[in-house]
Amino acid sequence: MSKTGDDRGVLRRLAGQLLRDKLGRGRHKHVADAGRAPAALVFGAGALPGIGAAVGLRAARGGLPVYLAGRSLDKLDASVGAIRDAGAQADTHQLESRLPTDIVWAFKRVDSDGEAGVLVVG
Repeated sequence: MSKTGDDRGVLRRLAGQLLRDKLGRGRHKHVADAGRAPAALVFGAGALPGIGAAVGLRAARGGLPVYLAGRSLDKLDASVGAIRDAGAQADTHQLESRLPTDIVWAFKRVDSDGEAGVLVVG
């Protein structure tokens, strides 16, 4: 099933609100100043050479741990494998981006390791 414009809108609104809430608590701090490692959280990622996975690979090459979130675990695992082969840290989150609980879960998972400093919604 493909995403519709409404599905992407729900994801963008919820992810934006979560990010605003997180940034609102520490408006005058940068993520690195908070003592937590910044990470890249990429929603809608799939296989390379797709945009989501490519952005994740670029973020990893820039030194960020990467969390790829999407529906297809096979595609996510292949992309994470490529990122790890490049010597970077990466993890997968299989989720349905139309479900607010899945989006919140992805943020919580990243927050358990660091802080979502870069957010990409595909």
